[in-house]
Amino acid sequence: MKKICLFFGLFSMLLTSGAIAQITLYASDAPQVDDEFINANDTTNIDTVLPILTGTNMTWDFSWIRNDSQDTTNYVDPATTPNATTFPTATLAQPGQQGYTYFFSDQDHLEVIGGQMDTMAVLFEDPLTYFIFPLSYDSIFSDTGVMNITIAYDTTIDIGGQTVSIDSVRIRRTMILNDTVTGWGSVTTPVTTYDDVLQLKSNEVDVDSISIHTTGFISIWMPIQNMSTTINKWEWFTKYKKTALVSLEVSGDTLKKISYFLDPSANIETESIGNSSIIVFPNPATTQINFSSKTPVSYVEIFDMKGNLIQKVSIKNQSMSVENLPSGNYLIKSFDKNYKLAGINKLTILR
Repeated sequence: MKKICLFFGLFSMLLTSGAIAQITLYASDAPQVDDEFINANDTTNIDTVLPILTGTNMTWDFSWIRNDSQDTTNYVDPATTPNATTFPTATLAQPGQQGYTYFFSDQDHLEVIGGQMDTMAVLFEDPLTYFIFPLSYDSIFSDTGVMNITIAYDTTIDIGGQTVSIDSVRIRRTMILNDTVTGWGSVTTPVTTYDDVLQLKSNEVDVDSISIHTTGFISIWMPIQNMSTTINKWEWFTKYKKTALVSLEVSGDTLKKISYFLDPSANIETESIGNSSIIVFPNPATTQINFSSKTPVSYVEIFDMKGNLIQKVSIKNQSMSVENLPSGNYLIKSFDKNYKLAGINKLTILR
């Protein structure tokens, strides 16, 4: 199973009267049911060397990050998912391309308790805690999670000249997570500048032990391979956003994955959203807007500039009425027939 990646806002600092007053964050600062976040991914600057600075009163500038592609992370009620009965304690579920990741959260912590891929559901033997509450600058925490996957596998192998039957394969993954809040300051993305942020350094080591189960004259679990993967990440968080503003996966000082949050509540110009495959016109508009794209728009979500969802509208004939929208600025997310995000545009209604 792939490493479960969580994108959520858990930290903030408050600056008043020239002095730092530390904000304490609680479970309410993590994602909730029905939350949705869109991230822009930079594939152009991969393998760039970028030493990461830590400390207090820092200024981090990531305005150079490109928007080469986008992905959406959303969270749903576990009771609405196909494998809800396998995860009765789950309070949150995250849909993925092949299934769901299940979480449990309370006022003290948030942990991943298992996942479902295709027809296989896996309840962790030992849940992995990702965050404990409350949290603040200089917080340090760690945890170890364990999951076991056993798969039927009918084959034979030769051991010392003897043919041995194999009926199953077991994969045991041990996940060791160490997180430290290493800095505070301001961070700039292509969207806007956030003044009160915390910097989180995360190190996860995943150790996979693979064994086969033999039958016949010898019936044992036989270890055949051990391997480990290390994931190092830097992320920046602020209060209320509930997702990482910037996320960097690194190997040493070399960037391997780069993304930033497309914040719908920021004062975004269309150009800063970048690379939208949808053209919305006229803009400004008064009564109607039209969509131009290679792939037809199936539906749109319209947000005000505070990030509140105003409307969700099915699109016919690649146009829609905006007569019921008051004058002002809006953010439009356009989706294709496969429910994939096709573009984000700023729309101005002017009358």
